[in-house]
Amino acid sequence: MRNQDQNQRGAANGIAMTAMSLFKAIGPAGGGAVLSWAQKRQNAAFLPGVISDDFCIAINRTDILVSYSLIDS
Repeated sequence: MRNQDQNQRGAANGIAMTAMSLFKAIGPAGGGAVLSWAQKRQNAAFLPGVISDDFCIAINRTDILVSYSLIDS
């Protein structure tokens, strides 16, 4: 693996931190919207509320596990 200039690393880290901050700010609103949508669909034929809630929770847990595995490596 080739070493990059410090300026390039700094720019990449800045972009990554900006994106992380934006997603951390938008995430709770998005999660609330999905939860609200799922609660309205309790008796739907396709993706009823309980299943869509569980699916979103599973996706979130997978994201957390992947994030921690990237940090450890």
